[in-house]
Amino acid sequence: APPFPRGAMAARWAAAALALAWFPTTAKGGVAQLHMVDCGGHFARDCQACPQSNGEAWCNGQCMWDTGWLGKREGVCKLAPWYYPIWLRLKVGLRWFCYHSFWYSVSCSIAVLIIQLVYSCAYYSKVVSPIMSQTKFPGHPHDRARTNLICHCFSSPQTVLQTCFCMPTVAAKNYILTDAVSCQRSWLGFWSGCIFTFICFTPPLYLLGVLYRTCMTMKVQEALRHQTTCFEAFCVNFWCMPCDVGRESLEVDQALAIEITCCCNAESMHPLHGHAKAEVRHAL
Repeated sequence: APPFPRGAMAARWAAAALALAWFPTTAKGGVAQLHMVDCGGHFARDCQACPQSNGEAWCNGQCMWDTGWLGKREGVCKLAPWYYPIWLRLKVGLRWFCYHSFWYSVSCSIAVLIIQLVYSCAYYSKVVSPIMSQTKFPGHPHDRARTNLICHCFSSPQTVLQTCFCMPTVAAKNYILTDAVSCQRSWLGFWSGCIFTFICFTPPLYLLGVLYRTCMTMKVQEALRHQTTCFEAFCVNFWCMPCDVGRESLEVDQALAIEITCCCNAESMHPLHGHAKAEVRHAL
């Protein structure tokens, strides 16, 4: 019989070594078992076979114990998703949220909504409502070029903080004070703009939010008599909506001669003696 080619034998040994290194294995009777999962101390063909009637105690490693909605069903050992952090395997209370990414996102969104709702109530009562009752948007007699760049919002740290953590509230303030919404100078106009901006800023509706922001940006810029195009407004809001909201907020505040500081304080700026402008700060 012809001798076995050495090249073919070397290729087989290399393939076997690669398979042993790539797949999790365990020795049983001198034979390596491939395509196994790590149960955290032993191996099994899949996560469902890990517990072996021992329940959650034997469901570790690449697997996790799933008990459904708030633990209302019998636990099942399942393969942990790739984003499941190792340190969270010891946190039994957080396992459900990490495995159910949809409900985890919903829970986070509800928490953010509650926080922004509380802040929006304080912002409306202490900033927006006094300004609406005591001042009127002056406008500008002539069209003019928009001089502030997209990064102009970073010139005011207070505006940056308000825009980053509560952008819908700042955007709604811009709409209501420039009469860009149909419900002019009313609480309904503020809250409709705030809620719609929050809903449209979620990832599934982001494009709809960009279109909504583009329309409102054109109305606000028309009130400010700034020359801008719809295409420019769309591109700016698509790539950096918070930056545009912050810049717009500074432009509206400048037109009304006010300054909004943290937290929820409105200060007016008045000219003295008809010469250079100086800030005379008092609560509106």
